Amino acid sequence: MTTYFPVFLELSGRAVLIVGGGPVAWEKVESLKSTGAEITILSPTISLQIQGEVDAGRLVWIEKAFEPADVIPYFMIVAATDDPATNAEVFQTGNALNRLTNSVDDPENCNFIMSAIVRQGPMQVAVSSSGCSPALAQQIRNRISDDLLTPEVGRLGEFLGQWRPAVKSSLGSYKHRQGFWARVLASDVPALLNINETEAGEAMTRGLRWAEEHPECLLCGRHELGFDCGETT
Repeated sequence: MTTYFPVFLELSGRAVLIVGGGPVAWEKVESLKSTGAEITILSPTISLQIQGEVDAGRLVWIEKAFEPADVIPYFMIVAATDDPATNAEVFQTGNALNRLTNSVDDPENCNFIMSAIVRQGPMQVAVSSSGCSPALAQQIRNRISDDLLTPEVGRLGEFLGQWRPAVKSSLGSYKHRQGFWARVLASDVPALLNINETEAGEAMTRGLRWAEEHPECLLCGRHELGFDCGETT
């Protein structure tokens, strides 16, 4: 079995080609359109959903059958037709040019696979079965969505992201920043954010001031104490 290395790609402004115009192609459009990728559909015909995106100017449609030269301008290629032979040809062509190329539901004709993804704000979790069982990956993804990656977690991610520049400016060492963030998550900040964002911000300000005054506590490993170090209070 192939062992895959998970990565998150920055696709904003990148040219992505989806070969196919039916429901499978639409599924890939839906998973990619939030990335800011410049998506082109290559197919003699397209579904009503894809047509709506084309009419709105969110997709480009090239109305033709696939030819090998079609892949040249693209960073990523997804083969999503209902013809396995065409999908295999798309992969072989893209792979020979060192393009990221995926043939839907055909791991042998992929140099990358798409994961089952759940997103809340800036937080996202991708689950993969390495192509063995997409249905199982989807089931695990749904459990994460229901029980772990809640809207509150997404909001916390956005809030902490707003504080990253200030923390980086105040705490010069990566290890100190790592210790600080561990203590933030063990403190009352997450709970306060669900009640009052202003109070959560005030707690962050106090915590950052404490961290500047007690940098040694950020390295002691007792992060469960939050903004405290027991003997230093």
